[in-house]
Amino acid sequence: MSVIENIPFTYNENGLTLSGEESIAHFLLNDVQQLQQDTEMQFTEGVKDLVYDPDDDPTISIEFNSRMNWLDIDFQFADVSSSEAEELLQAMRLNRSFTKLSSGKYVDLSSEQMDDVRHAIGIVGENGPIQTNMNVPLYKAFQLNNQPHTRFDERVKRLIDDVSEPGHHQIAPPEPVNQMMRDYQRTGFQWLSSLSVYGFGGILADDMGLGKTIQAIAYLSDYTRKNEGARSLVIAPASLLYNWKKEIERFAPNLHVEIVHGKRDDRENILREHADVYITSYPSVQRDESLYQHTVYDNLILDEAQFLKNEQAKTTKVVRSLRKKHAFALSGTPIENRKEELFSIFSIVMPDLFLSKKGFMELSNTRIAHRIRPFILRRLKTQVLKELPEKQESVQYTELNDIQKQLYVAQVEQIRAKLQSAVQRDAFTQERFEILAGLTRLRQICCHPDLVMNESGHTSNKMEFLMSYVENGLSSGKKMVIFSQFTSMLAIIASRLQQNEWGYHYLDGKTPVKDRLAIADAFNEGDKSIFLISLKAGGTGLNLTGGDTVILYDLWWNPAVEQQAADRVHRFGQEKNVDVVRIVTTGTIEEKIAALQDQKKTLVNDIIQPGETMLHSLTVKDLDELLDTNDLKP
Repeated sequence: MSVIENIPFTYNENGLTLSGEESIAHFLLNDVQQLQQDTEMQFTEGVKDLVYDPDDDPTISIEFNSRMNWLDIDFQFADVSSSEAEELLQAMRLNRSFTKLSSGKYVDLSSEQMDDVRHAIGIVGENGPIQTNMNVPLYKAFQLNNQPHTRFDERVKRLIDDVSEPGHHQIAPPEPVNQMMRDYQRTGFQWLSSLSVYGFGGILADDMGLGKTIQAIAYLSDYTRKNEGARSLVIAPASLLYNWKKEIERFAPNLHVEIVHGKRDDRENILREHADVYITSYPSVQRDESLYQHTVYDNLILDEAQFLKNEQAKTTKVVRSLRKKHAFALSGTPIENRKEELFSIFSIVMPDLFLSKKGFMELSNTRIAHRIRPFILRRLKTQVLKELPEKQESVQYTELNDIQKQLYVAQVEQIRAKLQSAVQRDAFTQERFEILAGLTRLRQICCHPDLVMNESGHTSNKMEFLMSYVENGLSSGKKMVIFSQFTSMLAIIASRLQQNEWGYHYLDGKTPVKDRLAIADAFNEGDKSIFLISLKAGGTGLNLTGGDTVILYDLWWNPAVEQQAADRVHRFGQEKNVDVVRIVTTGTIEEKIAALQDQKKTLVNDIIQPGETMLHSLTVKDLDELLDTNDLKP
């Protein structure tokens, strides 16, 4: 009876009457089904004829229009005219629960039979009005897949299979690169080739050390062989330009490659002459924006594409403006801090995938992951390099000495006072960077007191541990790569190594680009057993498989940067087990950084890979935890 009582009937001498389209539609499409569960009901033919109940469910036919390189979509509803079908689609787009046909029939738009149509409208209706026959971009095929009443023609099925299962795309890389590639790298090449055939771009996000460069070179070699006169542009960090040239000459000697460098006139002349592949850096392409604007490049390869994570940065805007047929990003860490970094990269390689940053940010991580899945390929070393030697990670704890404790506590008190004052004045945002600079000083104190004192000659327990570890490593025949983010710390370490007459190689941001490969090659070939490297300068692009031990002298806020550094040694070509040692000062900010990161790892994990926190997202509460000194021993 409760169902009947909730129906807005009007009572009169003729019985119960119902008026108003909303009430009638709800009664016919919802209330009747509930009443029939407990009550035997009879309907006249006239009443039955008020409900749209065709024998066939709605269908969606999708065909590949190869001439225009888009999808032709056709919505079909039994016994409904084309014009009324469009009205029906518009009603569904407005999330209405029903619509009424000219025949007087009510259509239940929330029924299971309409599920596929609702799903399709949510996908194809982003760009404009819904029509029974419409054209949408090819990439929508992946979002429309796996719906029972959606029918694809064979060419659309092949498109989905070629990109989703690139190993099925039987195309071999050209020689000589083919004989140097592993099976998973051939799959990556096939994936890049499949995307290119259909006019897509993408992100090759393989784990560091899996050979993203060789996969891209194989693609460029094959594309150039099939498209005479093609011109491709590779943009990379300045430190990797000569590495790219060397690798192309090794793996694809058929390609004419030029590095765009020298004075502006020289750079302009290089770009004016034909080459198969031009290589330039991110700073250079920004500086020379006008030199690139008049050329349509067949391929744009963006190495270490995390350099483009800020969509508002000048370099990102310049790269986005480049005219190209295909664009591919290479990055083991396409998200370092926030998911909008992923939007920035896709705005270059697949600009139509997300119509706006606002729309992107409103999507859940699950929906973002589903949409990007065909256009991002990521393999982990644990998945594809079963034979890669073991990587053993460990943490070695040291304590502050007396001088460091005094400096540390004094610095904490100074930062805490600054923080409290900023919060009271509601000026935390304005003074954030000054507070964060104080945190950097805390981390320097953990490394060595001389980094913050005007006088030298002190030491730290961390430094003494390092010297002992290095001495033992040398006696055991170890080849050690030592990373620090502070070049001033590297200078102190270098001084101690010289005192002990231990030879070493050195690389930081000031090391000339041309010299970096030569230094790395010398180390790999056995020259000297110690390599000192600046974390940011040497964390990408270098191959240091001659080493077997990685020492991270100080922690960085971004664990992905540390991972990149370790993967300079633990990568394809390594034949020895690798030890990765982090030296952490107990009871200090170093120990708390790791704990704070563990609390905030969900973002990238949800979308692509293990996540991280970042320096600039720290809250007041986070800072309070970092400044806690209760764990410091007296």
